[in-house]
Amino acid sequence: IPLRQPCVFTRVYNTPQGTIHPYVLGVILGDGGITGDATTFSSADDEIVNKVASLVDGRVVKHNGKRFGYGIVDAPVVRESLRRFGLKGAGSLTKFVPEPYRYSPVDVRRELLRGLMDTDGTADDRGHVSFASISPQLAKDVQWLVRSLGGKATISQKSAGYKKDGARITCNDSYEVYI
Repeated sequence: IPLRQPCVFTRVYNTPQGTIHPYVLGVILGDGGITGDATTFSSADDEIVNKVASLVDGRVVKHNGKRFGYGIVDAPVVRESLRRFGLKGAGSLTKFVPEPYRYSPVDVRRELLRGLMDTDGTADDRGHVSFASISPQLAKDVQWLVRSLGGKATISQKSAGYKKDGARITCNDSYEVYI
């Protein structure tokens, strides 16, 4: 059965000039920090870091003492966009994709999904692709984006934890979007 074509919405939010680039938003939502005054992200991939640096209105700087930590500084468009869309202060559990990006043109949704997948996405040796988050809303939004672009996506919830000194430490559940 062939997959459907991407949805072209009749009511489209054209992301206005002066709004955070969708790829950068995807990187921040996937592996970024927006709870404090700073906007940060983590990446071991120089290509991702360089792409973010080329798309922000400020600078990307390496955090001292953090092997893969970067900050986005002197970027009023990034800061204002996060505030305007209600994301400033959102922690890992409460991240989401703002509605204007969900109903944006196909190319904008693809760039957003690229940023999300470049940070919190994986592909195994069999070619199975997934996205993981502890935010149930962000997982639902990624599923929605994939489906709006003509793909198939399902979500599974997994309890997370680890063992320390023989005792199991429970963490937040993880939501995996299989694409």
